[in-house]
Amino acid sequence: MKTGVPRVQQGRETASARRLSSRAGPGRVGALADMAHQAPAAQRLKKLQPYADQQALQLKKTHPDRDPLAVMGHGNQWPSDMRRLVQDDPQISIDARAQHIFDRGEQQYTEDLARGQAILAELKQRRERRAEDRPAFEQEAREKAQDVNDLYEARYKTTTRPLNDPSQPDDRVYSSVTEGYDDPQAQTTSGKAAYVDQVNMSHNFLQTSEVYAKEDPNRKGSHFLYNSEVFWQQWQEAVAADTRRGPGRDNRTRKKIKKLSAMVQRSISNGATQLTVHHAMRDGSYFFNGYTQTISVQDEEFAAILGTPNGRGIGNMMKDHFHELEKDDFRDVEIDGDTTSFTVNFG
Repeated sequence: MKTGVPRVQQGRETASARRLSSRAGPGRVGALADMAHQAPAAQRLKKLQPYADQQALQLKKTHPDRDPLAVMGHGNQWPSDMRRLVQDDPQISIDARAQHIFDRGEQQYTEDLARGQAILAELKQRRERRAEDRPAFEQEAREKAQDVNDLYEARYKTTTRPLNDPSQPDDRVYSSVTEGYDDPQAQTTSGKAAYVDQVNMSHNFLQTSEVYAKEDPNRKGSHFLYNSEVFWQQWQEAVAADTRRGPGRDNRTRKKIKKLSAMVQRSISNGATQLTVHHAMRDGSYFFNGYTQTISVQDEEFAAILGTPNGRGIGNMMKDHFHELEKDDFRDVEIDGDTTSFTVNFG
């Protein structure tokens, strides 16, 4: 398996210079174009692009009514500005397309970096608040938790069931399917689940399978839960199901809830997330089959991945519930190109 080599300090300076050059006045476009063209990320994209071009052109011949970007980038759901670029001229040069993808990736990375850094800053502030006045912090946390639980009970339904024999200590996995009520009064659902996830109780992690917040009917109004709180509710319900047998259930449940140690975002199809993860990976690797990489919480790239559409729910869950966990901070993110996934580990 190929692995990316660590980015050296010179690479970091180049990335910083590239971002600074994007704000550097009238000549910035040409300067950025030169750097983007020479950058390893652009070179990797150029190598990938001929295969994607071939797919798109073949699809256009056989299915002229379909969007040629449907299969470009191995299924990536590219943002609209990139889709327009190819639709306007499917024969556009590989160099021009690689340059545009690189520039768009840089922009997305910068936006997600700001979001991720904001989440980490809020987590730090909440830690400081807890250290300064723990009783007040815990009272506020209890009140918020009660509000969230009330909303969850009134507007959501989660079905938790074992996917294998729960008596097997090394392989206890539960399916967790959460639906929003179409009619909270009657507590009826449409049957379209917004969150279909798996909870591994043997190794204490939650793995997303399908997260489609748009399928949550509560989002049509103002009373709904964000992904982060749905994940937390799913974890708690799976723990309750796993600890329901035997004496001392309440005590065992409380202890187990603290054990959550990681979250996995699997088979990521969000185009914005893919762009940022690809851009964040160190020189010599990319978000594709055969490439894995681990990025520490101390690295800038960790914050960028945490700020992606697929990372924010994990970040906000830690921000809101760190005080309920034994591993109450982030450790690193493991990127797995083979499954287009990443795992955020707590520590």
